[in-house]
Amino acid sequence: MKENKIVYGLIGFGGMGKWHTEILENVPEIELAGIYDIKEEKRKLAEEAGFHTYETEEAMLADESIDVILVATPNDTHRPHCAPWRRGKMSL
Repeated sequence: MKENKIVYGLIGFGGMGKWHTEILENVPEIELAGIYDIKEEKRKLAEEAGFHTYETEEAMLADESIDVILVATPNDTHRPHCAPWRRGKMSL
């Protein structure tokens, strides 16, 4: 936790991922560390929107500043993203 803020990483920058960034940017106690998406074009869109991106999910999980991983991928793809629990991070 950074200065009484919860720092999160976002997996997935489609419709739900974008929605989450818009909603959570208005919560002063929450800070976005960066975004990972399996699709390079989505990562480029995130960068163009001013967000830090990670080239791999593993790189995001290795970022010690992140407290929570928010999974915003299609529902049927959530299960593969259980790795945060194995790395000691919470996941939503």
